[in-house]
Amino acid sequence: MSLYSLCNWRAAFSPVAVCCALTFLVGLPVAAQVHLTDEATGITNQLYGAAICALDDLDGDGMDEFLVGAPGHVSENGSVFLWRSRDGGTAHGVSQTWMGNTDERFGWAVARIGDVNNDGEPDFAVGAPLANAGAAGNGRVCIFYGGSTLSSSPDRIITGETAGDQFGFSISAAGDFNGDGRDDFIVGAPYRNSPSMEGGAAYVIYGASGGPSTDLGDALYLTGEVAGDHFGWAVTQVGTFFDGNEDCVAVGAPDNDSHFGADAGVVYVFEGDLPPGGPNATYDLLANVGGTSKPGSRYGFALKGGGDFNGDNTPDLAIGAPMNNEGGTESGRVEVIFGDSNPSLTGDRYANGETGYDHFGYAVGQIWEGSGFTHDSLIIGAPHQSSDGANSGRAYIYVGGSGSYQDAGSLTVIDVTPLLPGNQGGDEFGLAVCGAGDFDGDGIFDFAVGAPNGNSATTTPSGYVYLGLTSGNAVSSYLSGWTSVWQDDATVQLTFNLAPVGTGVASVEIIRDADGRQTVWDGAPVTADLTEPGRLVAVGRSFSFIDSPDPRSAPTYSLKVRTTDGGEVTLVDLAGPGDFTGPLPAVRLALDAPWPNPFNPTTRIRFRVPAGQAAACLITDLRGRQVRTLFSGEGDGTWRTEIWNGRTDDGRPVASGVYLVRLTGGGEVRGGRVVLAK
Repeated sequence: MSLYSLCNWRAAFSPVAVCCALTFLVGLPVAAQVHLTDEATGITNQLYGAAICALDDLDGDGMDEFLVGAPGHVSENGSVFLWRSRDGGTAHGVSQTWMGNTDERFGWAVARIGDVNNDGEPDFAVGAPLANAGAAGNGRVCIFYGGSTLSSSPDRIITGETAGDQFGFSISAAGDFNGDGRDDFIVGAPYRNSPSMEGGAAYVIYGASGGPSTDLGDALYLTGEVAGDHFGWAVTQVGTFFDGNEDCVAVGAPDNDSHFGADAGVVYVFEGDLPPGGPNATYDLLANVGGTSKPGSRYGFALKGGGDFNGDNTPDLAIGAPMNNEGGTESGRVEVIFGDSNPSLTGDRYANGETGYDHFGYAVGQIWEGSGFTHDSLIIGAPHQSSDGANSGRAYIYVGGSGSYQDAGSLTVIDVTPLLPGNQGGDEFGLAVCGAGDFDGDGIFDFAVGAPNGNSATTTPSGYVYLGLTSGNAVSSYLSGWTSVWQDDATVQLTFNLAPVGTGVASVEIIRDADGRQTVWDGAPVTADLTEPGRLVAVGRSFSFIDSPDPRSAPTYSLKVRTTDGGEVTLVDLAGPGDFTGPLPAVRLALDAPWPNPFNPTTRIRFRVPAGQAAACLITDLRGRQVRTLFSGEGDGTWRTEIWNGRTDDGRPVASGVYLVRLTGGGEVRGGRVVLAK
């Protein structure tokens, strides 16, 4: 079965897309709700949120980040969006976007994977299971090394071994599986023909100083038992599940037929090993569904391990079986197996779906202790629950320390919370779920829920993500494709796109964070070539800008976007180009754009004159008559800033209007315009 046929099979379930929002929950801390949305507003089948995960704090602000995959974006090339944390009083906005290659479904899986290059920063990985790198559909995994500044391209790429493997279908951290002191991770390839047709495989890839090996021959290779198992469909870390010192991983094979009936499914747990030994590929536990209706359950379709759900300080394992029939035909079931030196072969606790065809357990995530719970808890998706509209979906919270539930309706229920009220039917809320870390800095761990067909403001099903127990005003993904690159002449080229916002964009300010320097685009079309610093060029919703910071600095930027309907969005801490490593170019005469512009009462004029060169910086009126001399003398090769207060050389105020800034020296002239508004 290919990924495309899988999507068709899931169409019985849903196309893969995600949505995330919040609601007020009985027994949970009161908080606001936030929706994160695709920047491609109104474009259907983007699959925004098909994969979601919290990331560790990348920028050192004490709050976690959030990653959203949209594997259908740009004709199934796929994209991934990074939402950096903001405190509750700040608008949340996309910080960075990465896009995939042709038809590879980049963003099908996203995962935090620990510090796999041993540099002290947490890393993450993105799966593209239909990538054709060397063979059709062998798949690839892109690794991004963490830090306050992230690369615009993957830091490491690992590709699948053979055609059709769909390597990267699932990804998870694996702890320190081989005990060498470095973090490892596990990747599923459920369509690999091992040991026979679509038996499936998973690879434990070991971290290393400088980064993991890209040769899968260096990984621990785990395989399914029989044809059609789809071993590797879901993977997860399970911590020290066997109550020892070794980290463990679990792998789902939801279509296994050989143990408990057709498509009953099984889950395998593998225990790592500490030096001087080494991990092996023999499973240490084979788990199966505890219900009586085992055939067709698809046990192992979703996995989440590592949480302590019963408070005994040993990590546990949660397993989804979304087509189990205990609560009704395909109502679904989730089981929790408690970690122990001799764990049970089936669930110690369970919960069944509310009604038939809910597919409860399609997705399973962990909410960390500290969200009002005394133990780690579970968030569980049922994307085809129809109480709030046909296939509107629901999510549920199973509170750690609780008993079993015959009916998920007795759990804490998160009803579908649509982006566009009144259109919740078909949202498939709950297709993806996860814990969201502390995204808003309120000290409460948040959670996220996905709605694959959630409607945009235009009623088009483009997907959304719903953050629970968080606060702050989230904005749609106005910004995409942000890049910031040093040029050979020590200027910085910024390029970015803005999505449709409100009734349109009225103006854009680019702010260099270090000194507050601003450049404003007032909404008028500007299609001239980008030839000099300080000119913001706009073509449609694409923007280019050349900045001229001190090359000895590593600038970062912010954007302030004003809409024609009076709205305003500020996107802060956008990635800068890092340190300039090239040779410093020869200093030339340069004039930066005045700011603010228009101004009242003062504006700043920033310019640079080569050392020892005589120059003058003047303000003139439109007829060329001199109004003010800002500078006359020799330059020193560094940037200089002068303030003009709208007065002449003898102190008289000038009339409002347009004035020219003129910098001359060494036979060269630089010019600009500035507007005094009274």
